Amino acid sequence: MDPTTLETCKELQDEEWQALKAIYPELIPSELESTPSPDASISLSIGIHFPLAIATSIGSSSQAHPTSEHSSHDLEQELNLTYLPPLQIAFSFPATYPIESPPTIIEIVSDYNWLPSECIEPLKRTLLEMWDEGLVFSLWVDYIQGGEEMLSSLGLLTSEGGSKSIRLPHSPNLSHTLPSYNTRALKSHFHSSTHSCPICLTRLPGTQCLQLTPCNHVACKACLQSFWGSCIKEGNVAQVGCPDPDCVKKARGADMGDVKAVLSEEEVGRWIWLVRKQQMEKDPTITYCPLLSCQRLVPAPPTSPTGQISAWDRLRTCDCGYSFCLFCRRAWHGPHTPCPVPSTMKFVEEYLGYPEGSEGRAEFERRYGRNNVMRVIKVYEENRRNDEWMERETMACPGCRVRVQKNHGCNHMTCARCSQHFCYRCGARINSSDPYTHYKQRAGYHPCKLFDEVEEGDVWIVGPGIMPGMFGGADGVVQLGE
Repeated sequence: MDPTTLETCKELQDEEWQALKAIYPELIPSELESTPSPDASISLSIGIHFPLAIATSIGSSSQAHPTSEHSSHDLEQELNLTYLPPLQIAFSFPATYPIESPPTIIEIVSDYNWLPSECIEPLKRTLLEMWDEGLVFSLWVDYIQGGEEMLSSLGLLTSEGGSKSIRLPHSPNLSHTLPSYNTRALKSHFHSSTHSCPICLTRLPGTQCLQLTPCNHVACKACLQSFWGSCIKEGNVAQVGCPDPDCVKKARGADMGDVKAVLSEEEVGRWIWLVRKQQMEKDPTITYCPLLSCQRLVPAPPTSPTGQISAWDRLRTCDCGYSFCLFCRRAWHGPHTPCPVPSTMKFVEEYLGYPEGSEGRAEFERRYGRNNVMRVIKVYEENRRNDEWMERETMACPGCRVRVQKNHGCNHMTCARCSQHFCYRCGARINSSDPYTHYKQRAGYHPCKLFDEVEEGDVWIVGPGIMPGMFGGADGVVQLGE
């Protein structure tokens, strides 16, 4: 070849290499700042990035034929991948490239060996066919990075009904290495790009932002720390979530990992407590594990199909493996063994069992100190009086056992915690669809009064639709309850 043509090839090679460095700087090794000399071995690492995640099956490929009696699909594992590990392409180009000669592909290797070996030679031929007395390196990069056209030509990607899927041969490691690489690549891409925060409305680098789970919306950490911290301080745990308007409408709460990534350990602890409290208020059957090292929420076991109440209903088993009694919150002691009496209760009962001024009480006071004994007795008496008052002045909801005090109105109650309808007079459950049947006089049944009798002078005029005398008062007048 004449020197002019060689000089033209050299200029074209320099232009292509400089363009490759400008467009794909991450592909060019640091030691290859200048254009490589002809016939020198060059290696490019080209990753694959799909615009949208594609379902990837590991276990069979379009070329694979199951040899066992089981279908190849029995071994498949489904993964949703946005990135595939890079292909390492080793090549060289002669002095006459690109006018008279194509590049020489020395070797193609895929990281983690995800690309089947039978696909290597077809891929080489496809890349070399792109040379038509012109530059090809940018075409190679676009072809491999796009991924879909390349995998489709290799028979690894299929499209059915608008959905795309990739099938790779079975490999014991790919089910772990491909998701791991995909996660690292997504994180790297997120950190290297900028994102808009819906709170402060500024664009910030990914290192200062957080991609929330599972909605994938993005907000800056500083805004989340300020907003979530204020909500947790005020006890408004419902607002600790994604600030995107769509997620706010759905009341989507924050994920544990996201909260830990933004807030302090103290704030995370309070958030966990608030969430647990909110869930327990919504569902009164939920309790929490009494182990201080666990504190997980423990749901109630499924109710018996017959609806019968059993002593086994007190048993709760946490995910940590600890089984405990719902009533005394101690280790499960069986359905027939009563809950253990607290040691302070035994102490008080033994002390009060002796007559006042007796030697037995004096011995207690000498052994434990009179002031200590009197302090324990005082607390015991206060608790006893409180229990007596609660039993006398309140009624327990039959649904969640929260005690309710009525100060006026009728005896038909609706629990604010679990929405159970019940009678304040007898504590019985009431059908919410027809609550007043419980208070109607029927043959062989003596109902509770809807209103309690009080002092004369407090009267309630029966309104339209209520029969005079239905509730035990005079015609048209019924005594008001407190």
